Amino acid sequence: MNRQITDEDIRTFLRKNWVNYPSQISLMQGTIRLLWPGGAPTNGHERVVRLCLEETRLRPNA
Repeated sequence: MNRQITDEDIRTFLRKNWVNYPSQISLMQGTIRLLWPGGAPTNGHERVVRLCLEETRLRPNA
């Protein structure tokens, strides 16, 4: 059984990989592909978008 991905897992991935992607869209797409190789579960995409936007607000130079 696969481990449940938490919001904190997603936030950690976003923070560590922010500089590796040229845009927010590619960061969100990469996050979804890498955290859920078989496809995101229900609401998985929405969680990534919400957390990415929250991180953007918290980063003054993002």
